[in-house]
Amino acid sequence: MERDYKIAALTRALQVLKLFDEDSKRMTLTELSQKAGINKSSMLRILTSFEAEGFIRYDADRRQYSLGIEIFKLANTAYEFVGIQELAYPYVRNAVEETGLIGHLGAVEDGHVVIISKVWPKSMTDTLVMQSRIGGVVPMHCTGVGKVLAAFSDHEQLERMLALCDFHRYTDKTLCSREALLPVLQQVRAQGYAVNSEEHEPYIKCVTYPIFDYNNRIVAAMSLTGIPQMYGPEKEAQVHKVLKSTVRLISNELGR
Repeated sequence: MERDYKIAALTRALQVLKLFDEDSKRMTLTELSQKAGINKSSMLRILTSFEAEGFIRYDADRRQYSLGIEIFKLANTAYEFVGIQELAYPYVRNAVEETGLIGHLGAVEDGHVVIISKVWPKSMTDTLVMQSRIGGVVPMHCTGVGKVLAAFSDHEQLERMLALCDFHRYTDKTLCSREALLPVLQQVRAQGYAVNSEEHEPYIKCVTYPIFDYNNRIVAAMSLTGIPQMYGPEKEAQVHKVLKSTVRLISNELGR
């Protein structure tokens, strides 16, 4: 017999949150009680509990309830790590085909740098061996996406990323200490991008730019990757131009 692990009170409380939609952004206690089929006393306890945690906001003047800031934060977090892949894909695909390089999107999750998208150009599919994979964690200190995400993170996020970094040496060009990395991150922030050449994987070079949301907060980093021989002066200038345009378009989609 299949066991039911649902908690009835919690299920009922979550259903109250679903009552808020485009047509019902603000409601009184009576309206919520009638919509949910819950008596006012029970509804008030639910709403008060949600209000204490920031999921519901109460306007005393209007005597109306609306969704609180914590709902917004949760929705924004889900959008970043799920929606950004779909939102950014056509722009990344265009950049990849225009340059003939591999496109990566990286994001920070729990202090780690995670690859959330990897797009191959049709002319190069699987012909270049790389360690990166969608859903995989890559080192912060020696990858383009890692450096850009670290450079544009707030102090708390940066400290967490540094604390989790083991500064492993992958090649003779890897920066292997906090002291060596911090000036580089300052430079990345000042110039607005990172150039990474053979620091993580031999024979791999990338240029990486940040992607921002409507709060001017970094949510992802995009790189174009190939072998160093592909990066002549004209090619590198093209890559910078394409990346600047691409991350601006994606950031605009995120409301920046």
